[in-house]
Amino acid sequence: MKRVIKSIIVYLILLPVACRNQEDARVHQVWSFIQEHPDSALSILNDYSLHSFNKGCSRAEFALLKSIALDKNYIDITSDTLIRVALDYYGRKGNARDKMLSWYYLARVQDNAKDFNNAIVSLSRAEEYLAKAEEPYYEGLIHMERESLYNRTHNNTEALVEAKRGMDAFESIGESKQARIARRRVGLDYLANQDFKGADSIFLSMASDKDADSLYRADGYFHFARSKVLQNDYVNALILFETGITQYKGRLSREQAGAYAYALYMDGRKDEGKALLARLAQGSSKQTKAVVSYYRYLIDQEEGDYRKALQYVNNTMGTEDSLARLTMEQSVIKTQREYQQKNRELYQAQAEMRKLSIIALMILLVLLVWIAITILLYISRRNNQKVAALVSAEEEAKSLLKQINQQNEDLSDQLSQTRKKYIAAYKKRFSKIAHLSETYYTTSGMKDGRDIVYREVSELASFIAKDAHTFRQLERNINSNLSNVMALYREEFPGLEEKEYRFVGYLMAGFPASTIALLTGLSTSNVYVKKMRLLASISSSDVPDKQHFVMVLEQ
Repeated sequence: MKRVIKSIIVYLILLPVACRNQEDARVHQVWSFIQEHPDSALSILNDYSLHSFNKGCSRAEFALLKSIALDKNYIDITSDTLIRVALDYYGRKGNARDKMLSWYYLARVQDNAKDFNNAIVSLSRAEEYLAKAEEPYYEGLIHMERESLYNRTHNNTEALVEAKRGMDAFESIGESKQARIARRRVGLDYLANQDFKGADSIFLSMASDKDADSLYRADGYFHFARSKVLQNDYVNALILFETGITQYKGRLSREQAGAYAYALYMDGRKDEGKALLARLAQGSSKQTKAVVSYYRYLIDQEEGDYRKALQYVNNTMGTEDSLARLTMEQSVIKTQREYQQKNRELYQAQAEMRKLSIIALMILLVLLVWIAITILLYISRRNNQKVAALVSAEEEAKSLLKQINQQNEDLSDQLSQTRKKYIAAYKKRFSKIAHLSETYYTTSGMKDGRDIVYREVSELASFIAKDAHTFRQLERNINSNLSNVMALYREEFPGLEEKEYRFVGYLMAGFPASTIALLTGLSTSNVYVKKMRLLASISSSDVPDKQHFVMVLEQ
């Protein structure tokens, strides 16, 4: 029922195709019932021939439908003329489903013509289009057709594999009728491979299938019995045979009848067994005679009549020779199948490689874009960091400048304090100088008054200039308040006369030129000149603290 619904849907989808016309519609509608009613389909198709159609698509469709109808009505044709019309057209313009069906039914024609080599190749070609064709039913048919080809050439191992695949395919889509047929073939292939456990399991499931008809269940009993005969379990074999005959009204095939006859003989019912073989020998087919000869050979061997047994062996030689030839041809078939499989795998691998190449290219492009974005973000981040560093440096510079200004202010304060301390230390002497100056001006015009002032000032200046203890106290005050400046000056300008160090000390203490002139015996103008030369000498030197010295001296 599911396939009928699917066929109707396919029919409705394909009906509006451009190459359809009203004249072709009757043929085209055959798709909707050809699977369930192949006899009706063939009846309609027999009203036409290839010459009834002018368009290539119509001729191809008719050829494919007629080939399907003939096969489903068990009309075995050996000429591929008809199906080649469909294959030639669909090979160029058809979709995956058209190509798959054309190759499959070509394989069926080749099988009928016993062209097994080409049949296996055609099945491989049909299998190439299965995935895109979306026809799981034909997946099962392809596996079962391949199983049939392997059975014909006694490649039992490969036949079992294909039968299992076919059964799985039919069961997966709920195709119970075809699944039962495939299950029977799986059991027979297990038996051909002498896997009695597998065979017995399958045949028991057939005999126990309550949804199947009585003939199918009887067939399960008969094959189960054949398996027991091959296992020399003749008692159970007879029970199974008689259950299938009496309870399910089954009919024995020639292989089953031969096994039944042999089981009767081995169970002691020798006359019944021989009589059954005699009736079976009346058949004219080579296969029937081969079955009879095989079981007569086994019976004559049991009876010790080896001459007769050898005669029956000779009778089967013709059949065995043909089977041997088919078996040898199987290697060619298998090689061709493997070649087609490798080609299909290669094509799939190439398609996968193309897909992977596209994916890899896309990944590469995404990676390149990501790298470019990462680089731009890194550059932007570095620039931001540089800007931040510059801003930070600017802030630090401002802070440093502020500190320097503060230090300058502090230095000025320190110099002022040094001057104040020195002035406080010598306040009495300097007040005396002031007193002398006052006396000098009050006694102006009086010769003896001027002499008294000059003498007292000269004595005081001489005392200050020559008193080493007094200058050391001054120098300690300078070092204490001006970062050890006099000690550094003595260290970085060694070897000078003491009066030079005193001159520098007076300048660093901030004494005015008139005071320094009084203390050193120089004129005021000479004090200025000597100070300028001293600053120039220090500025041109390479001593570490020259900037410090200049800054203190220029205050």
